[in-house]
Amino acid sequence: LRIVDDATRIFGAYGASMEMNIQRYFRDMRWLLYGAGTQTMILNIITYELQKGRR
Repeated sequence: LRIVDDATRIFGAYGASMEMNIQRYFRDMRWLLYGAGTQTMILNIITYELQKGRR
């Protein structure tokens, strides 16, 4: 999130423009942080997916 946030600040008003991919990345990162549930839930999903590949 920090990288996307920094990129948005670097691009200024262009970073908020719907035509720029940075705006989409910023929106997607927010969804991943808050849309998927609590941090514990997200870590459980990541752990499950990583372990699934080892079986």
